[in-house]
Amino acid sequence: ILNVTQRLSRVMRAEDLVARLGGDEFAIITACESDSYSLQAIAGRIIAAVCAPYMISGHNIIIGASIGIAVIDRRNEAADILRYADMALYRAKNEGRNRACIYDAAMDADLSSRKLLEGDLLQAIKNDDLRAAYQPIVNASGDTVVGVEAPLVTAGAAATNPMVSAPTARPALTMRRIPRNLCIVAPTSPVAPTTVTS
Repeated sequence: ILNVTQRLSRVMRAEDLVARLGGDEFAIITACESDSYSLQAIAGRIIAAVCAPYMISGHNIIIGASIGIAVIDRRNEAADILRYADMALYRAKNEGRNRACIYDAAMDADLSSRKLLEGDLLQAIKNDDLRAAYQPIVNASGDTVVGVEAPLVTAGAAATNPMVSAPTARPALTMRRIPRNLCIVAPTSPVAPTTVTS
């Protein structure tokens, strides 16, 4: 944590504020242009600095960093700014390692939808209500089965939304043990089916 703090302090200007919020979360307040290019450029410098290898007790340690960005508007309370940055951080983490996302109003609706789906999935796991819905995968001409997919299905919002994807489901699914007999990955050649072994 101390090494990360030192790197953040070095990459930012003397007039910028770098603060640790707790655990491995930090907040940075800086005065800069609010266009997407400028914000992403600053975030890129921070990610590069934080993710460079650390030499600790003779070992190279590499960590990742995700950044949520919110532009401060005088009409918003401090709690709102932190909430916006947190929503952008949530999006950045879902999109992969070492990314930065800038808050936009659509994230409010997106987060509410994700929370609803995650709650639905958690309830389905608790009730042992997840089922594998086997579907064939065919070639372009439609005359040969080349594989099979088996998405997990349940009742509720998750079942009625065909756009439920692995990134949406993963936060809920990793919190509970999934029945081991559910196949969720399908081969494109004749091999043994893959089962969940969480």
